[in-house]
Amino acid sequence: MVKNGSTIQAAGKPNELSQVCVDLGYRPSDLLQANYVVWVEGPSDRTYIRRWLQIANPDLQEGIDYSIMFYGVDC
Repeated sequence: MVKNGSTIQAAGKPNELSQVCVDLGYRPSDLLQANYVVWVEGPSDRTYIRRWLQIANPDLQEGIDYSIMFYGVDC
């Protein structure tokens, strides 16, 4: 029993992996509609990565070529 803390466990089965997305607040379509998914810890990371990608290749379109998803904080 954990008080005032978190627990972790491996997610290896398809239904467990699907539940991870649900727990993070994402729908499968959020992940499948882009060519690449970039996982970041929080909103400020998204801002920096998005800007870096715009500089590296202005033709990339978020939501088509890539999606940026949060995993570390409540957003």
